[in-house]
Amino acid sequence: AGVRLRGERWEPDGRSRGTVVLLPGGGKTRGSWKQTTPRLADSGWTTIALDLRGHGDSDWAPDGSYSSTR
Repeated sequence: AGVRLRGERWEPDGRSRGTVVLLPGGGKTRGSWKQTTPRLADSGWTTIALDLRGHGDSDWAPDGSYSSTR
């Protein structure tokens, strides 16, 4: 629907052990993970932290609906 989600990605220095995706809860933003993300990357994990729609730097839903059902 054209909603842009904002996020950040941290890469480990060597080979990645896998990927971890971090989503904030309770109305928080990806900034909630600012201490966790570099630690995970330092431990060898590719780490992605996202802002959900309507939170942080992500776009709001065009229709203003944030229900979990349609």
